[in-house]
Amino acid sequence: MSMDNVLKAVANQEAELVFERFDEKIALSLGLEALALAASRGYAIWVNISRGDHTLFEHSMAGTSPANADIGSRKRSVVNLMHFSSVNFFIHKQNGFNFVDFMNLDSRVYGTYGGSFPIRVEGAGVIGSITISGLSDLEDHNLVVEVLNAHLGCSTDLLSL
Repeated sequence: MSMDNVLKAVANQEAELVFERFDEKIALSLGLEALALAASRGYAIWVNISRGDHTLFEHSMAGTSPANADIGSRKRSVVNLMHFSSVNFFIHKQNGFNFVDFMNLDSRVYGTYGGSFPIRVEGAGVIGSITISGLSDLEDHNLVVEVLNAHLGCSTDLLSL
């Protein structure tokens, strides 16, 4: 799939996976759903659900390390800055363009990884993010999309490169 088609697929995911409302109870539910899905597949992940920089849910499964939280926080920073999925930075870097360098961003704050997805609320826009770290960049992104699909009753396609 071409870079343009992958980026269009991400934009379609973001347009479809929108909440009517979002609060701490929904964050808890999403976090537990992500952990249950990961556990059912034998994955070890770190998951964070935030409103801006305010963490509403966070958990590190056995088999993760502090590096997962470190990378995850850099993914989340991308969503907070750009209001789109961090996988966009990853896809561009795979195709020779590094947003972090181009925008003169601190690589300790912003990362070129997939796995953080904007939490978008109807009428409010992007209010936060759901971030997974522990798998490959694409698998982290797709796991987030699977969790959101299940929670919102959607069936948006997963990414494949």
